[in-house]
Amino acid sequence: MVELLVVIAIIGILSTVAVVNLNSARNKARVAAVQGSLSAVIPAIILCNNENAAIAQTGGTACAIAAPATAWSFSSNLCVGHTEFGNWPSFGNNGTAGTCINVPSDGSFTITGVAETGTTDTTVTCTATGCTTS
Repeated sequence: MVELLVVIAIIGILSTVAVVNLNSARNKARVAAVQGSLSAVIPAIILCNNENAAIAQTGGTACAIAAPATAWSFSSNLCVGHTEFGNWPSFGNNGTAGTCINVPSDGSFTITGVAETGTTDTTVTCTATGCTTS
């Protein structure tokens, strides 16, 4: 009888460890999904700047040129007045839209998105050179 209780206790401990590791993997996947979605729009934003078109924020107007950054929304155009560059990506259940800053004169920009990973969300920040997380 004691052996059976020991086996049940070991199975319980192992299942607890597995669940904790699964949640960690799920959070990493959400961050990767947001980062991948934002990385995919970087070439379009660079093309947008090359055409002297501003990056669009919520409502279709230009993003801020300096801080504080302005918000963008899913499925709206990436560039003001241009539909050929596509729309802002949707993160599904993985995150929320972030902010954008665009300096058309030198082609620099910063866009963010937030990966919803539970108690501490992860912000993904992208520029022309790539994306980072914080």
